Amino acid sequence: MSHQDDAFVIDPVTNFPREQALLSYLDEVKGKKSTALAIGFSFNSIAEINSTRGRTYGDHLVENIATDLMEKLSDKMSFYRLEGMRCAAILDAGCTESREELVEQIRAIVDSWYHLMGISLQHTCSFAVMEYPQSNLMPADFLGQLVSLIRVAKHDTKQLYAGYSESNIERVKYMSNMALALSRDVLCGMENFRIVIQPIVSTLNGRAIGGEVLLRWKFGGKDVSPAVFVPMLEKDNMIHLAGRWVFEQAVCACMRLVSYDPDFYLSFNVSLYFLDFMEETLGKYQVDGCHLVAEMTESCMDEKPEKLLHFVTVCRKLGIRIALDDFGSGYSSLRMLLQYPTNIIKLDRSLLGE
Repeated sequence: MSHQDDAFVIDPVTNFPREQALLSYLDEVKGKKSTALAIGFSFNSIAEINSTRGRTYGDHLVENIATDLMEKLSDKMSFYRLEGMRCAAILDAGCTESREELVEQIRAIVDSWYHLMGISLQHTCSFAVMEYPQSNLMPADFLGQLVSLIRVAKHDTKQLYAGYSESNIERVKYMSNMALALSRDVLCGMENFRIVIQPIVSTLNGRAIGGEVLLRWKFGGKDVSPAVFVPMLEKDNMIHLAGRWVFEQAVCACMRLVSYDPDFYLSFNVSLYFLDFMEETLGKYQVDGCHLVAEMTESCMDEKPEKLLHFVTVCRKLGIRIALDDFGSGYSSLRMLLQYPTNIIKLDRSLLGE
């Protein structure tokens, strides 16, 4: 029983107490009519690291960071594991350093481990700082607000951390409303979505020989960056619905464009989960697959190899060409190229710099 209790309370990767332990601590703070300062922080781009280097690699990164934080900062603060890749630090009562100094100390440790493990990332972590109690929030609501502020900080990299301010709370509400609107729009036939086609130009004669299909979405009458809404689609498992819609739009656009230029083609981002839909859609609009290019990224290698091989095989059967996107952005690019020969290679920007 004791071992099971420990396993429930302690996170196995970070060795930090879990969220329930922090909620109990905040209850004690409230009962004593005392105060506490919480620094919430997230490890950024872990999903991408898991996709390109494997989940074991990502866990090893987080484990190393957590161990270093405990060794260097446990005399100043106590650490807890929250949901996802988020953690919280509660400052000890005797700590006299400023919140800015402490945030920078955490950031320095996180930055160093990303660098040591060969991960180049400008913003390795995002921070939020809140005092407890705050505005009569219950402990669970307090942590919910802390997590929301971390999301705000992730999108606003100019500030050192997101604090509990009127402007940031408004941004939390705005992002929550955005998430609800996004879900509604997807479920209501992709309302407020559209595609745009970015021309692919020949270096030989400057003529547009194809195009890349890109997804766009409006909220409150303004375009929202794909860097904001695409992760929200992925988080809520709506990306496959959006992917089907994008593919059908690409086929419809291709049908019109090919009537003007028989050699024109369109590329689209890959999902390995709607092969049957792709085949049905091509038949529905009587479009030859040779006018389409499926763009695969290294994250596709995180899928089961047999699923990826089946996808490539069916695409070739349909005449759809394969493009390897962002080639050179991770260690698996060459291996993917050798295993799944592609028709087109799109070089990552890092290879084109001076």
